[in-house]
Amino acid sequence: MTNNKKSILDIVFLDRARRIPFSELLKSVLIFTAAPSLIIFLFFINGYIGFNEGLALFSSIFILSTLFMHPYIADLKELTDYVNDLAVDKNPNKPELSFLNNVRELSASIERLNNSWEYKQNRLNNFLAEQKE
Repeated sequence: MTNNKKSILDIVFLDRARRIPFSELLKSVLIFTAAPSLIIFLFFINGYIGFNEGLALFSSIFILSTLFMHPYIADLKELTDYVNDLAVDKNPNKPELSFLNNVRELSASIERLNNSWEYKQNRLNNFLAEQKE
């Protein structure tokens, strides 16, 4: 019997690592870390911390922010791709949102969108079938 469950590391890094352009992730992390970086810089300028401490603080904040933001950005990208596929009348699979599913309203909205789209597609197919008869 095989175990099909994915570990949290598989979900966060392996499945989605190829889907996020590095420039997107870098830009998001730089924006997210701008305020802490400014505070670290001000502490360095005023002499409260040294260069090595400031660099260590910035590096740790940058790495932790990257680890924190990667799964959320991957989920947002997957959701965006799903909506774009729906917009051009493709029949995409429901997105697997491992981290954004924590937001109940978002999960419910996606479910309603998917059901509505399937209903409208069925109505259109029925209408077209009736017109051919």
